[in-house]
Amino acid sequence: MQQKRVNVTHDWGTLKEVVVGRVIDFRYPEYSEKLRQSVAYVPEKMQKQLRDYAGKLFSETSPGDYERAVAQVENLVEFLEKRNIVIHRPRALSDEELRAYYEFSSFSGQTYARDSMIVIGNHVIEAALRQPWRFKERFGLRPLFEQLAAERDCHYAVMPPPSPMRQEDIQSGTGAYLEGGDVFPFGKDVLVGHSQGNFATSMKGIEWLRNYLGDEYTVHTVALGADYLHLDDGLATVREGLAIICPDMFVEGLPDLIKGWEFINVTKYEALNLLAGNGMILGPNEILIDKRLPHIAEQLDKKGVNVHTIEYDAITIFAGGLRCSHHPLVRELD
Repeated sequence: MQQKRVNVTHDWGTLKEVVVGRVIDFRYPEYSEKLRQSVAYVPEKMQKQLRDYAGKLFSETSPGDYERAVAQVENLVEFLEKRNIVIHRPRALSDEELRAYYEFSSFSGQTYARDSMIVIGNHVIEAALRQPWRFKERFGLRPLFEQLAAERDCHYAVMPPPSPMRQEDIQSGTGAYLEGGDVFPFGKDVLVGHSQGNFATSMKGIEWLRNYLGDEYTVHTVALGADYLHLDDGLATVREGLAIICPDMFVEGLPDLIKGWEFINVTKYEALNLLAGNGMILGPNEILIDKRLPHIAEQLDKKGVNVHTIEYDAITIFAGGLRCSHHPLVRELD
């Protein structure tokens, strides 16, 4: 049943209402060493495709992969619907919207609903993404944001849109960038990741969030290694006291909020190539993970966690997993 509120309190809360992305076609950009550096975090398979498919449409170069990507996201939606979770989808971008910022990058996407929005408590924030090809994602989400603001008990805020720049130059960007994949709510505490690779969230973006939330919340910065995009590359809080982590990612040590917890470790390779730390928490002690991770499923099962698996390899190739593909509107401890 659709809720009359927006409320996201903990990343391991019960998922009740959610936004799930959609797969759309895109054109691979022209390849250069600077382009490679600007997306150095993507899986090895995608690094090869960037070279091999430069200038070509995804659907034309890999029709089987494109069809599987569409099917895998729709299978995720079907899985959630069977659990009676209320689902929203971004509106498909128009041709005019798809052409926006095209001179800066030919990529387009609507798969990873996590990053373009941030929900903390009853605050709905339209985020400021660093990569120019992702600027346009907000257009497909705005009808939902406007509906929530009109019909729900929530606060809707829009971050200042960043100045456009070429994809190859993003690591030198100086704007206030903040992306949902870096944000983890822990009640009145919020963890926010900051990659030393300068691919996503910036310190200015974290400061914007801190000022916006005010004294009601405490925002904690988490330093990430230069090879990682977001905090959720290597963190999944399965329940209070248990998390999946990639130890290599935390270059200044684990956040105090999870020190003393039990951990299931994944390697750097697993985190970056299989998105092994990027599961979908369904509720305390229940998680959906990629079918290619039976060893992680086995360890979770031994900890008493209810584990579900799904095929998601056609999505993770683009450096996003199950957490990246959804953003909760209602997720709370019952």
